[in-house]
Amino acid sequence: MSLSTPQSLEAELLRLGLSYHKNNELEKAEACYKKILLENPLQADAWQLQGLIFLSKNQLAQAAEYINQAIRLKPTSAVYHNNLGCLEKTNGQLVSAVAYFKKATALNPDYLPAAINLGQTYQEIGKYKLADSIYKNILKKHPHQTEIQLGLAACKLAEGKHHEAMNIYQTILKYIPDDLNILASIANVYNQMGNLDKTKQLLETIIEQQENHPLANNNLGNIYLTLGDYKKAQQHFLVATTYNPRFLTAQLNLAAAYRALPDYPAAIKSLQFILDQDLGFFEPGSLPQNYLLTKALVSLALCYAAVCDWPALEKIKKDLHKPLNAAYNLPLPYYLDPFEAMNLDLPKELWLSCCLKNGAILETMAAKYLSPLKQGKAKKKKLKVGYLSADFGDHPIGLLLNNLLELHDKDNFEIHGLSLYQHQDPIATHLKNSCDFFHEIQTLSLQKKIAYIKNLDLHLIIDLSGHTRHNDPVLLASRLAPVQAHWLGFPASLGLKSIDFYLTTQEQAPESLASLFQERLVYLPQSLIGHAGFELPSKISLCRKELGLQEDALIFCCFSQAYRISKDSFDCWLKILVATPGSQLWLLSSNPLCDKNLMDYARAQGIEIQRLIFASNEKMTQRWRHCLADIWLDTFNQTSGTVAMLCIWAGLPLITLRGMTPQSRTAAAHLQAANLGELIADTIEEYIEKAIRLANDSQARQNLRKKILMSRQQMPLFKPQVFIKELEASFQLMWQQKHSKEKFLYTKIEGGTI
Repeated sequence: MSLSTPQSLEAELLRLGLSYHKNNELEKAEACYKKILLENPLQADAWQLQGLIFLSKNQLAQAAEYINQAIRLKPTSAVYHNNLGCLEKTNGQLVSAVAYFKKATALNPDYLPAAINLGQTYQEIGKYKLADSIYKNILKKHPHQTEIQLGLAACKLAEGKHHEAMNIYQTILKYIPDDLNILASIANVYNQMGNLDKTKQLLETIIEQQENHPLANNNLGNIYLTLGDYKKAQQHFLVATTYNPRFLTAQLNLAAAYRALPDYPAAIKSLQFILDQDLGFFEPGSLPQNYLLTKALVSLALCYAAVCDWPALEKIKKDLHKPLNAAYNLPLPYYLDPFEAMNLDLPKELWLSCCLKNGAILETMAAKYLSPLKQGKAKKKKLKVGYLSADFGDHPIGLLLNNLLELHDKDNFEIHGLSLYQHQDPIATHLKNSCDFFHEIQTLSLQKKIAYIKNLDLHLIIDLSGHTRHNDPVLLASRLAPVQAHWLGFPASLGLKSIDFYLTTQEQAPESLASLFQERLVYLPQSLIGHAGFELPSKISLCRKELGLQEDALIFCCFSQAYRISKDSFDCWLKILVATPGSQLWLLSSNPLCDKNLMDYARAQGIEIQRLIFASNEKMTQRWRHCLADIWLDTFNQTSGTVAMLCIWAGLPLITLRGMTPQSRTAAAHLQAANLGELIADTIEEYIEKAIRLANDSQARQNLRKKILMSRQQMPLFKPQVFIKELEASFQLMWQQKHSKEKFLYTKIEGGTI
C-alpha cells in the first residue's frame, strides 16, 4: 500500500483540471482549481488558471483579481504577465496590455505568444514601426510563421509601403501557392495603390476558384459599395456571410449595402446579429472588437433614425457614451464618421469629443504623407485657390456654386477645381468651365492625390464636402496648402488641426458657439452664399390632385430625409395639424417602414392618416413641386441649407427653429440673408405659433409670397457679384493671417455693395 503525498495529490488535481480545461469542461476544471486553492492558497498556477476561466466567461474583474494574485505569488512568470495582457486587451485597455506583454517578453525573450501579442497590439494602436521591429525579430527565429508575415505586411501597408507589403505576400505564396486568402490580400494592396481594375480582376479570379470565398467576396463587395452599385455589393456580402455568418466585418458591410439600397429591415437584422454575438469570438479578418461593435451600434441607431423608430433610437442613444469612448480609445485607422454622429443628434459635448478624437485619428493616418510644402509667401500677385469637393455637379453644393465661381477676379485669383467624384451633367460641365484649371483626381490613390495636389503649389484649399460622402478627410489632414479652410458642405467643425478656418456667418455660428470649433471662424458679412437664382419653370404644369393633395387644403410641406425628422419636430407638426383642421402634411417617402411608422405615430396621436401625404423621392429642382405647398416646416436638429434657398426662390415661406448648434442654424442664416427674419423661431412654442398664425391667414401668406418673389434679387442671399467680393476678401484675410503673429478665434469681413 502506497500513501499519496499532498504534493502528488495537488499535481494530479492540476493535471486533471488542465485536461478538463482543454476539453472546455469548465465547471469540472473550476472544481479542481478551487479544491487546490482550498488546500494550498499559494498555488500560483491554480490562481492563474481559474482567472482564465473567468476570462472565458467575460467576467473580467474576477479574472484580473485571480491572475494578479498569481503574479504576486510568482512575479517572474512570463505566462502570467502575457495572460494579464490578454485580459487588458479584451477590456479595450491596449496601452496597459502593451505594458504586460513587454514585461512578459523581458522575463522570457523566447516566449513566442507574448512576442506575437506585443507585435499585434502595437499594430492595432497604430505603432507600426514598433510592430514591424518585433515581427522581424520573431521571423529571424521562426522564418515561416505565416501569421507574423501577414502582420508585417499589414504594417507595411498601413505605412503606405505598398511594394514591400506586396513582396511579403509574394514570399508567402512561394511556400503556400494555393492560399486564396493571400491572393485576396494582394488584391487589397492593388486597391490601396488605386489600381481598381487589377483589384477587381484578382478578386474575380479568386471567386472563380472558390465561389463562396468569404474574404474575396467581402472585398469585392466593398469595391461595388464604393462605386455605388449597392445591389452587386449586397450579393457579394451575402455570399461571404452565408458561407461564414461569423465573419462580422462582412455582416457590417452587408448592413451598409442594405442601408444604401435602402432595405432597413434587412439592415437592422444584420446589425442585430453582430450585436448578439459572443464578445470573445471574432473571425480572423474581422475589424477590432471595440470598433466593430460600436460601428454596429451606431449603424443600428442610424437605421432607427431613418425609419423614424424613435423609441428604439432613444434606447440606443442612452447606451452610446461608453462604446463611443471605448472605440475612440483605440488609435486605429478605423473611425466613426462625424457626419453619422451629427445625424444622431448626440449631445453637443459628446459630438464634439467624437469629432476631435476622430480628427486625431485622421491626423495619425495622414502622418506618413506629411512633407514640407514648397509655398512660403505668395511671390506672385495671384492667390492660387483650390476648391476641393466630391460635389461638382447636380448636387446641393454644385447647385450653390453654379454661376458663382466664374465671377472670381481672375486678375488676382487663380481658381482650381479639385474633383473627388465624377459627375456628368450640365452643372458639372459649367462648373468645370468656370475654373481656370479643373483636376479630375477621383481615380488616383490617396498617396497620389496628395502628391498631385501638393505639386500644384496652391496658397489656399477650400474644402466643400467635409465628412460627407466621397470625400476623404485624410487629404486635408495631410496639409495640402499653407492655408486650409472649409465652407458650405459640413456645417460644423471638421475636428482637424490642419483646417485653419471655417467660413460662416454670425447667424449660423455666433461667437457663443466658437468653442465648438477647432477652426478659427471667419464671418462673412451678410450671407453664407450669394446665388444668381435658380431656373424656375415659367409655369408649374403639375396640379395638386395628381400628386395626391387636396386642391383646396392648406398644405404644410417638408421634403427632408427621414433621419432629420426628430420626434420633437414631428410632435410639433402634429400639433400644427390639430390646430389647422383640414390641412395636410406633405412628406418625402423615404422608405416603406418609415412611412408606416410615421402614419402609426400620427394615428396614435389622433390624426387621420389621410392627412399625411407621401411624395416620391426626386430632386426638388426636377419639377419644383414644392411650389404647390403653402408653408414649409423645417426640421430641428439639422435645418435646411440649399433646400431653404430653393423654397425662398419659389416664394414658399419656410419656418425654422434657431437651434444651439451651427447645423441647426443654417436655415436661419439663409432667412436672415433674405430679409425674412420673421420666419425664424427661438422656441418650439414660437415655431408652432408662427405656423398656425400663417396657416390661418391666407392674405398674410399671399402678401409674404408676393414680397419674396418681388424682392428676392435685392436680398444678399441672391447677390453673387457682391458676395464674391466678400468671399475673396476672406481669402485675402486668411492668407494674411497665416503669416501674421496676431491670431484670432473669429473675425469679420467688411461687407460690400455694388
